[in-house]
Amino acid sequence: MDETNPLSRTAHTGSISKSLLPPGLVLNNKWEILGHIASGGKGDIYRAHQISLERVVALKVISPDFVDSFKDNPEELESEKERFRREVRIMAGIRHPNVLQVFDYDVTQVGGSAIEYLVMEYIPGSTLRDTMPRQGFGADLTGAATWLKDYFLPVLDGVAAIHDARIIHRDIKPENILLDGAVSKIADFGLARVLQQPGLTHTFHVLGTIFYMPKEQFEDGAAVDARADIYALGKVLYEAMTGKITNASRVVFKEVGLPQELVASAGDFFCRLDTIIREATREEPDGRTVSAALMIEDLRAVIAPHTTVDTSQPPARERKLRWLSIAVIVLLLALIAFAAYHFREEAQMRQEMSGRETRETLPSAGSSLAEQSGQNLSAEDGATLRLMPGGKKKWLPEHGGTEETTLVEPFYAEENLVNNQRFVTFLNAIREKVTVRDSTVILQGTVIFMLGEIREGYEPIKFREGKFILQEQSTANEPVVRVSADGALAYARHYGRELPNTAQWLTAREQGLVASLPLPEIKEWGMDRLGAREQFYVFENFTDESVLFCPLARQKWEAFADVGFRTVLPANKGAEQ
Repeated sequence: MDETNPLSRTAHTGSISKSLLPPGLVLNNKWEILGHIASGGKGDIYRAHQISLERVVALKVISPDFVDSFKDNPEELESEKERFRREVRIMAGIRHPNVLQVFDYDVTQVGGSAIEYLVMEYIPGSTLRDTMPRQGFGADLTGAATWLKDYFLPVLDGVAAIHDARIIHRDIKPENILLDGAVSKIADFGLARVLQQPGLTHTFHVLGTIFYMPKEQFEDGAAVDARADIYALGKVLYEAMTGKITNASRVVFKEVGLPQELVASAGDFFCRLDTIIREATREEPDGRTVSAALMIEDLRAVIAPHTTVDTSQPPARERKLRWLSIAVIVLLLALIAFAAYHFREEAQMRQEMSGRETRETLPSAGSSLAEQSGQNLSAEDGATLRLMPGGKKKWLPEHGGTEETTLVEPFYAEENLVNNQRFVTFLNAIREKVTVRDSTVILQGTVIFMLGEIREGYEPIKFREGKFILQEQSTANEPVVRVSADGALAYARHYGRELPNTAQWLTAREQGLVASLPLPEIKEWGMDRLGAREQFYVFENFTDESVLFCPLARQKWEAFADVGFRTVLPANKGAEQ
């Protein structure tokens, strides 16, 4: 085995199959091949195991057979490889619940050949095709409306996010929409292009799937805009209503619509749906629906009377009025909160003048652990927390999203990030509850911390003889990193605190707690509650205050060498009269 490229934990003899990567093969010490899933015209997809985080992923490589087909045309082969690399870059730049997430891209040597691979979410379920009756929904109004709400509208949301990122997919079809349970996930960005970037030439084949492709894409795939995807979406919608298209029944490059007998006999629902399909599939792009957002708006209006629809994105003509009403309500709440805070401050001043003493304590998993000093709390775990004022903070929940304004109540925030010494103490306190597997620390089935070198020569925390220790005492006060969001939250809750939400972190930054650190700059974990769901973010400091802050959404099990954390506590929980 090539020692410079350890591919497997077990020896493999003989040459590797030309077409398939064998189970047990480990790429770059990270991804263990579990089995072959599928092969397409260009690529092979495998189920793989991420060793460090103990999760199953999908791994895609360019098919060796496909590479061999270009052995006499190296220029075209390089174009195909560049398309693969572009797919990686495009997928990595989009974060949306209805778009497949990419985890990694790398190159390795297998059987003497360079292999480029893409690692992404593994979705073991079916595709959108499996939700579409082979004969179509026909006159089943309830079934059609429910399918539109549960499956097709989320696809449109994902397409809208792709287009907001100035990306055209160019291969929208039911087979490229994966289902993670009931959640639609747009996949296969191998044909996507970024607007205002040069396209790639192609010599031997038309890019795309002919039935879902508009005429302008067939004629010049590099020149299309978002309306090409709209055409494909219209064809998918048509197929769901009328049945699976066969070679005998397909209509290529033309406008399609519902059968007239259905439109005439089934009432307003199918009449309006027919209009949406026809406007999406106009032969000439200038007459076509211009955006996925408008298609969403039209479909919501059609299905609203027939099913319970999420109206979190109302039609555009209603949004201004709704946001104006919300702004007035937020302003009133802010005034009430300001008045309440003002009166509370006056009451506290009167208490101090009358000689009354106030002692503040911090609740924890153990004994009482905090004493007040001025406006600071000294906690049992060694943290010093400073009182932060309330107020309003503006930020963006996601790129291209709607501005959020959050009212912050007064709270305490740690002056410094949690350091290695404090985290070692925490790990040993919960030692009986965790499992250490290789370099991974797992609590209740989720990764909370990654052991190992953070950078060359720097490995502050080790696990020896059943105990977590500091490698060198000189690293005790360095911020702990490679803690997952779940790990940071577990630490915070162990000591009766929480992770900062976006508005609290912005407040702490304004108060000087988030300072520039020695390179590489340490980012911080945070968490917002979106209904019943916990959304984790990585907060990164920046100096351009003219740009509205937009945190980076991350998965709760991810751990990074440049991300630490601090904890917070509401002021009303930190005070005990």
